[in-house]
Amino acid sequence: MKTNYGKRLMILILGIFSLQYSMISIGHEGHAEPVEKTQIVENANKVINMAIEQKKLEPSWKVAKADEPKIVDEDKGGQWVIKFTNPEINKNNELFIFFKLDGKYVAMNHTGK
Repeated sequence: MKTNYGKRLMILILGIFSLQYSMISIGHEGHAEPVEKTQIVENANKVINMAIEQKKLEPSWKVAKADEPKIVDEDKGGQWVIKFTNPEINKNNELFIFFKLDGKYVAMNHTGK
């Protein structure tokens, strides 16, 4: 019986990485104070890097330019949104990443909605 240790090792590493990332988002669900803009930029870069590693985004997104994060939908409790623009892509060159006010990742898309 031949085993593929390389494949098993890769699955183990990806599993550990996924678990580590999910631990970032564990916390109290109460009414937390908004985190600083710098934390949102840092979290957004982590999301982009993870999406690139999972082949959900092209590697060129690593050099995308970020706008300043802002709080939107304040009438609904608010959330952070940060827009990235990738000059190396012609179509869907804008990426919006959403976070709860406490910095927990919510979603990302190309529409900003």
